[in-house]
Amino acid sequence: MEQIPIIDFSLFDQIDCSKEIKRASETIGFFYLKNHGISQDEAKEFFDLSKEEKLKYTVNENYNGYVSVHQEMLDPSNQKIGDWKECFNFGKLHDEKPRSQILPPYFEGKSEFINKFEKKCHQLCMKILQAFAIALEIPPEEGGKNWFEQRHKYENDSGDTLRILHYPPIKHNIDEKDIRAGSHTDYGSLTILFQKDIGGLEVELPSTKQWISAPVINDCVLINIADLLEYWSKGLFKSTKHRVVFNDDTVKKDRYSIAYFCHAENDAGLDPIPSKYLENLVPLNLEKGISYGVDGVKKPSTAGEHLIYFCIEMGGTQSTEAKGYGYHVLRVQENSPAYTVGIEPFFDYIVGINGVQLVIDSSYLQEQLLLNIDKEVILLIYSTKEQEFREVSLIPNRDWSSNSQDGLIGCSIRYCLYESTNENVWHILDVAVDSPAEMAGLVSMTDYVIGTPHATLRNESDFYDLIDVYLGKPLRLYVYNADFDVCREVIIVPNHEWGGEGSLGCGVGYGYLHRIPKTNKFKSHEQEFTLPWDASPQETRIESSVPATTTNLTNYQHYNPENDTITPTLYHVESNNNEQNAEFFTPANLQPKMMNIERVSNESENIITSEKVGINDREIEEAFEEKVILNEKQGKQD
Repeated sequence: MEQIPIIDFSLFDQIDCSKEIKRASETIGFFYLKNHGISQDEAKEFFDLSKEEKLKYTVNENYNGYVSVHQEMLDPSNQKIGDWKECFNFGKLHDEKPRSQILPPYFEGKSEFINKFEKKCHQLCMKILQAFAIALEIPPEEGGKNWFEQRHKYENDSGDTLRILHYPPIKHNIDEKDIRAGSHTDYGSLTILFQKDIGGLEVELPSTKQWISAPVINDCVLINIADLLEYWSKGLFKSTKHRVVFNDDTVKKDRYSIAYFCHAENDAGLDPIPSKYLENLVPLNLEKGISYGVDGVKKPSTAGEHLIYFCIEMGGTQSTEAKGYGYHVLRVQENSPAYTVGIEPFFDYIVGINGVQLVIDSSYLQEQLLLNIDKEVILLIYSTKEQEFREVSLIPNRDWSSNSQDGLIGCSIRYCLYESTNENVWHILDVAVDSPAEMAGLVSMTDYVIGTPHATLRNESDFYDLIDVYLGKPLRLYVYNADFDVCREVIIVPNHEWGGEGSLGCGVGYGYLHRIPKTNKFKSHEQEFTLPWDASPQETRIESSVPATTTNLTNYQHYNPENDTITPTLYHVESNNNEQNAEFFTPANLQPKMMNIERVSNESENIITSEKVGINDREIEEAFEEKVILNEKQGKQD
């Protein structure tokens, strides 16, 4: 069986070294480097940091910061729960641009060392890429040995990330499908991996699809080819699948590693490498500006687009959602104007009306709705689930409800940042038999808790604290099901008397909204499907009486409340099928119904009231009588 080769990098200047690297990249896609120039003592400092202080700071919008256990699921088709790992991501820092993240105090004290370590890793990657250029005989007029370096300038924006990983020991018996890190390839150009003491990494051989061990070898770093190199080489170099597994020797031990992910600049093109060697192997007959890799599937044309492609379309792990403010839809009343055009609670934000973008919290939305009673208005909606904009047409009116407090369009809203939604999703994993979770109708793997009418859940611990507050009492949860693209309300009674582990009887993984898999929306009333809870298909289909309208590019303007002026700005609106925008699924037999929520939390946040805009906002029930701080939340059974 093939083994991962060890290459002596002290012979970098010799052509044989370049050929060894090329050969390893063509066959396995992994190789060890010794004499690479990065001290193992420097790597050890990082491992010591991970032991000395719990990583506290969650990831920001650029995916820098702390990632908790089970938050990532790299291979959802084969995993029951998220990865058994936690990590801390550092974005790169250079002299002209400050680091775009706040570091925990301990890391802040080591920031100079971290910066130097990042630069050393980047420099090593540039040397390895030079070896590729030499082996491929890139002509000097095309960039020669610097061809790759020209696309990886450290000072330019890219997805370069330094990641410290901790794989905690498992105290209980594990399922055969449990895994420390699921099977995946890396998104960038190269990855440098520093391992220490405890192994577990496995590599899938491209030739046989067999998994082989990548053991820890003292004084060596492990290098693997990532997607961009496979694209540039038209599949000659292998971006190989790898994973981290449990075994009898490692399951009850901590495992630490450091990975440096080297990415090309965001605007670097993915055209094939200008190499006669490569051209002779695989003819250069591909469409200019597009990379196909080995599978013949059309791929993005730049490194930045590639990262977005995998993070959004393929369910990757870096955040690329739109950034901005809007009116978060907290509740939509059944049969209201908002309901009939498919505005979804939790997922949707109202970000514009009649060509004006709502970039600041003001009375402008209120005024426009009041001025247009019984007239058509066009709302610009941003969906954090689909991560795209759409326009819907509706008619504000008072005829749809006999209750004057129900408002003109029938939804409750709160002005806030898009990303504040995406950080708080609790994935229902395994559901125990006869547990409170099963009695409430929660569905393993495809259900996601997205909120509650009792309170605003701002972070992971809020959900677990809420469960503690509601022990022995009915708790109402908003739940999204990815299989059926349905939002519903679930009533569950947390308790410890049901006879099993935890108060809910289900595993809960804390995650991000963009990790919810995209679904195929139902296209026809005649299409048959079955919901795993008590609701009939005929009653779950709501057809819009006012069709949604969309455009490819709309010129939205900004409203400035300080001087009562409107200024132009350009806003991109995605084109969608009208029937998709006009439909919303909700189980009709559930009581109380999702669209008939009585209370919504505002706490100290700004919720527009019915007195201001005619959008329903009723009295608030304080759910948190006493805040319970729980220290160990990762992967807990509730």
